[in-house]
Amino acid sequence: MTLALVAGLGAWQFWPREPARQRPGIAVLPFTNLGGDEATGRLADGITEDTITDLARFRDLDVIARNSTAVYKGKPVDVRQVGEDLNVGYVLEGSIQRQGDRVRVTAQLIDAESGAHVWSERWDRPAGDLFAVQAELADETAAKIGGYGVVQQADRGKARRKVARSLTAYELTILATEVKHKFTKEQGEEAVRLATRAIEADPTYARAWLVRAWSHEVVAMMTGDFASAQPRMEADARRALALDPNDAEAHAALGNALGNALGNAGRLAEARAEYDRALALNPSSADIGVLLAMWSGNFGKPERGARLIEQAVRLNPSFPPFYRTAMREAYFFSGRFEDAVRAMLGRENGPTGTGDGMLLAAAYGHLGEVEKGRRAAEALLLKEVPTFSAELGFNLGYIFVRERERDLFVEGLRKAGLRVCATDAELAPYPNAARLPECVTSRAPPGP
Repeated sequence: MTLALVAGLGAWQFWPREPARQRPGIAVLPFTNLGGDEATGRLADGITEDTITDLARFRDLDVIARNSTAVYKGKPVDVRQVGEDLNVGYVLEGSIQRQGDRVRVTAQLIDAESGAHVWSERWDRPAGDLFAVQAELADETAAKIGGYGVVQQADRGKARRKVARSLTAYELTILATEVKHKFTKEQGEEAVRLATRAIEADPTYARAWLVRAWSHEVVAMMTGDFASAQPRMEADARRALALDPNDAEAHAALGNALGNALGNAGRLAEARAEYDRALALNPSSADIGVLLAMWSGNFGKPERGARLIEQAVRLNPSFPPFYRTAMREAYFFSGRFEDAVRAMLGRENGPTGTGDGMLLAAAYGHLGEVEKGRRAAEALLLKEVPTFSAELGFNLGYIFVRERERDLFVEGLRKAGLRVCATDAELAPYPNAARLPECVTSRAPPGP
């Protein structure tokens, strides 16, 4: 039996799109590695990602996320076609070459409609000056589009993150980022080791601390041991922010760590504040918007989460799998149950895990499709957690600041025929177990 009724590729087109963009947009194509060696390739990837991140801090500029420009890597491209595919007015392309202790970086900004070159520059610097080149590249690019009023002086200041003092630390951080994206326990642990080496090479480099923070979470996701990982992630994210308070992603990482402190709903307010700060610092970051949307139901702002998802899909049409988890959360808790179902069914290999199982069953319950809800629960939920109930679901990670979202969750599961109340024995492993008022006061035997 399969639940994958909707193919993943292109499924995002079923969701409402925002109107055509009213502000200039840019796609940064993967920088070409002219040296051909693996180390220079990592630098090319690093400068591409850093340029996208820096440009995304200009609040009046739409910047396409890296996932959606990476598809052009190593391929001949027609910039006019890129502009049409990604709905942008500008394309930035460039190259990097390293010879001994020097680097040569070239960049050119192209009008995607006409194909005309707007601006080009070449930097031939000592390798240690690569970070200064990155800052100049983002500033010059934004300034050339500045005829639209894009570049505000305040945005320029926020766009400059603290750079590494050591090229070794920078390269190790890029490698750690690459490794953690493989999402296995072993690769997560290797990413922690690589980030630790980067920190040893340059303890003042905030990005190294940030990558280690995210790597701790990868290990936790693969092992389920959030209790050990959460304090480490929080400590590393706070260290990154102490070194660079304007790093938007570090604020998001801290928000994630605070939200993952299971059983402590009071930290949701702190987590939301960190995510709000992250989005204020980097308003055009699709990934940060999606991370906030993933928590939007917990924060009591699911409608905002749905808007952020739709903006993110516009900026990142070739989005990675974790976007569907955010869609699931934002759409379900804003009452868009059909969209939530599409998000989960649209995964490449279909819905998976208890998270999908809980919300797919509950969404079907709200839609009145009880049989589909029962099948979803049997396939995805009850095999992993045979004693599942709504109360147990809270203790697997769901905490909310408002009763509305809690009630949507409970009522959907009830309509799908699943138990609401847990027994004392089932909650025994959770010393600070969350209880539903109806289960505490009724003292009735657990049942649907």
